[in-house]
Amino acid sequence: MVRLTETLALELEGSNIQVNALGPGSIHTQMWEELRDGAQTAGDPQLYALGQRVTSGGGAAIEQATALAVFLASEASGPLSGRLISAVTDDISSLSARISRIMSSDALTLRRVDLH
Repeated sequence: MVRLTETLALELEGSNIQVNALGPGSIHTQMWEELRDGAQTAGDPQLYALGQRVTSGGGAAIEQATALAVFLASEASGPLSGRLISAVTDDISSLSARISRIMSSDALTLRRVDLH
């Protein structure tokens, strides 16, 4: 999805259409509760522990993902395009001020790095 996002952003460059991937993080939902309980039943301690963390307040807040979606749909996001933005790890409040720096770099992208 991230590479598709980057490719679409390049294809649409100059058309005033921005394409970004939004990483919402692990949000406490009924699905996480069922996954957690299923992991316990299946005897998967690592997945159970992750489910416990997410469903016990250690997951992402739906409000963070919503705020990022609203920001990306607003004029404030300007030319920000072709990026993967995390509602959990990226500072949404400072994105506007950093857009030109982000867009002039590989920041918030997935790039292959050769191991020579």
